[in-house]
Amino acid sequence: MRSEIIRRSAPDYKEIIRVFRDAFPRRERFPDWWIMFVSRREGNDFRAYYDEEMLVGISCTFSTDRTCFVLYLAVDKALRSRGYGRKILEDIRARNTGKCIVLCAEYENENATDYEDRVRRIEFYERNGIVPTGYYYEEINEKFEVLADTEGFDPADCQKAMHRICRIKPGPYIKEKPNANRTCSDVC
Repeated sequence: MRSEIIRRSAPDYKEIIRVFRDAFPRRERFPDWWIMFVSRREGNDFRAYYDEEMLVGISCTFSTDRTCFVLYLAVDKALRSRGYGRKILEDIRARNTGKCIVLCAEYENENATDYEDRVRRIEFYERNGIVPTGYYYEEINEKFEVLADTEGFDPADCQKAMHRICRIKPGPYIKEKPNANRTCSDVC
């Protein structure tokens, strides 16, 4: 598998954006033009992943010296459950050696219409060593579990990485769960 920085001039740019839009509801997506703009800054990365010439997925990351925050990771819905998500995570880790990989995933809220998808996402991340941290992020009336590979998770540095995304919005972005032993649904 190979990856390339995404440029508007890419011959498959429309297909890349389709994968991005199919994977995330509109309320959870920054506009395409904004992603392209901020991904040009140092430490930020918007990548397309290919199996030979076939587009399989995308990632968008924001990094500090110690944390790599994965804003988006998506596999084309027709190609899921073939190991591509794991390979994309491996690539992100390889590009960010020594950094804590952090991301947010929607809480496993049993009342959500996409509850099964949420459970599958969390299980995927846990199988790949990215686990709940005891923190959450809230935006647009939705709560997201903050997950990380446990090596070196630092809430303050996570805030710093998230600030690279939303420079106009002041932090704090993440909050500690009232009781880290509670389940996600207890906090929602």
